[in-house]
Amino acid sequence: MKQFSGSKYYWLTAIHVMLCWSHHAYAQESKISIHCTMDSFNEYLNEEIEAFEKKTIKIHELSTEGTNINIYHSKGKLKVIKSRLFGESGKLDITYYFGAKNDQYLVRYMETNYSGFIYERGIYITSTSDSKFVVCGDTKPNYPNSDTFDEKYRNAISVLNKIRKNVNRNP
Repeated sequence: MKQFSGSKYYWLTAIHVMLCWSHHAYAQESKISIHCTMDSFNEYLNEEIEAFEKKTIKIHELSTEGTNINIYHSKGKLKVIKSRLFGESGKLDITYYFGAKNDQYLVRYMETNYSGFIYERGIYITSTSDSKFVVCGDTKPNYPNSDTFDEKYRNAISVLNKIRKNVNRNP
């Protein structure tokens, strides 16, 4: 009977450890994704936010033509942030719907583009887009072949970080 040398045991042990670790990492990722999906947040889109406590803030550095930001709480818990950013040739509405954890939320990202600049006469809406996506903590999204969607994701995160920074500075 042939005996294994010590180095072969080392490699078998290393492979076993890698397989166990990858199973553990997959289980942790699955646990996040089960509770952080579009389906788990769809109910938040229909909430009556007018019943929540509302705070309005302005953050001038977010937009060239002004902002409207409304933050909604219920029983001290953050529920929704609605932001409207006005630009010279359109506007952007980003609404954040928060779940049980403030690092897991649904984003509704609505862009409206005008035919010209807002100070021109006779302008009209030329296009709109409405996207929804879920942010799950530090988990990086995987949007295959979609640079546009990645840009929306990064922009939504950036705007939210600026809102949070401003709120923390001026409670």
